[in-house]
Amino acid sequence: MSVQLPLVTDLDGTLIRSDVGLEAVLAGVRQRPVLLLGILWSLPFTGLAAGKRRLATAVELAADRLPYNREFLSWLQAAQASGRPVYLATASDQQHAAAVARHCDGLFSGVYASDGNTNLKGIHKAELLVREFGVRGFDYAGDARVDAAVWQQSRRGILVNGTAAAERCLQASGAEVEVHSRRPALLPALWRALRPHQWLKNLLVLVPMLAAFQPAAAAGLAVLAFCCAASASYLLNDLLDLQQDRQDPGRQDRPICAGALPLAVALWCAPLLAAAGLLLAAVVNSALCIVLSVYLLVSAAYTLQWKKHALLDTFVLAGLYTLRIIGGGAAAMVAVSDWLLAFAMFLFFALALVKRISALCVAPQLAGYSGRGYRAADLPLLVSLCAASSIASVLVFALYINSTAVHAIYSLPGALWLICLALAGWLCRMLLQATRGEIVGDPLVHMLADRAGIMLIMVALLAIPLAAWG
Repeated sequence: MSVQLPLVTDLDGTLIRSDVGLEAVLAGVRQRPVLLLGILWSLPFTGLAAGKRRLATAVELAADRLPYNREFLSWLQAAQASGRPVYLATASDQQHAAAVARHCDGLFSGVYASDGNTNLKGIHKAELLVREFGVRGFDYAGDARVDAAVWQQSRRGILVNGTAAAERCLQASGAEVEVHSRRPALLPALWRALRPHQWLKNLLVLVPMLAAFQPAAAAGLAVLAFCCAASASYLLNDLLDLQQDRQDPGRQDRPICAGALPLAVALWCAPLLAAAGLLLAAVVNSALCIVLSVYLLVSAAYTLQWKKHALLDTFVLAGLYTLRIIGGGAAAMVAVSDWLLAFAMFLFFALALVKRISALCVAPQLAGYSGRGYRAADLPLLVSLCAASSIASVLVFALYINSTAVHAIYSLPGALWLICLALAGWLCRMLLQATRGEIVGDPLVHMLADRAGIMLIMVALLAIPLAAWG
């Protein structure tokens, strides 16, 4: 009976919402970067199938952490329960395909994959399946145009998580057409992956201009340049942290992690955004371009290595915030005072520690495998350092109020004490909320939902024009 025809499914983009080959490459950046470069270098000489075999042998890939298409997986399990044989056929290497099959716990009656000699894709996959099951002797589930060669030999083509182009290929294949699911629109997923809510931090670029009361038209371009650079860094971070993020309940729904945004799209967008940011910075002036280049390099180093080391990661984060202020000074051609730089480093070091404290208080069990160098026992030290850095930032600002530089800018410098009081109250509140586990994620994002914190910040902002024109 036709219902007993073998059901064959693709792996990448179909059974999982990702690509095993790209997952392995990204894991290789973390695990075996030197060996990975050697494999990529040798591809033109050894061929893609041999490269996949070397990569699968060298790089450990956790099959249980891949973003499985749960609805389709349940559909396959129901087909198998009805007595229908189900097979996996993929261009991924046999070792990785076997790991996926083991994770699926007996779902597949057989696995066909690249073997180090043949890249089982397109026409090669079609030829193998015809040899095994005959022409029109199987149904095949795929997601991409490259599956057209297989659909042409199958009785029924099943589109899973497919694009409109793939659906047109299926309809032209001559096989019976079944649409299981279509791929969601990419733009919403890409927009979320860029983390536009984090762009608020880039308003720090305006601080030197506002502090000196020297408006500059280039400030807007500078903010936009940092937004592009920051989003490029977020994409790189999410690409390289896939394994860790999939163990963290707070990060599992990120578009790249969940497979909503294809890895290939993110890999293209990250360098394009970085280039766009540098181009915008170059339009402003060469100084901003240099600062933004340093920002991108430090961000990349942080993602690749520095974030793994306790305390170093917080110093780097504080430095990245301060680089935004330096970039703002470069864009507006305003000298950034030592007072402002010292204040910024203490303030942002405190906020970086708040982020680590809140993570340990909300989910201390994640400390061991989150990719950071912290342990639950570090909490008292982190709280002490955060409190000390918070007090230091307030003290620097208080000393600044009594400096001669203030009297040259403000007519009523005494009003700036309102900033000291508001800043002290805000930082103390943030630390208290962090130790109570009330801050989840980025402290500055949490600030937007905290009414009391917003009121304190408004008091601080109102003190500036009062001091200037009071």
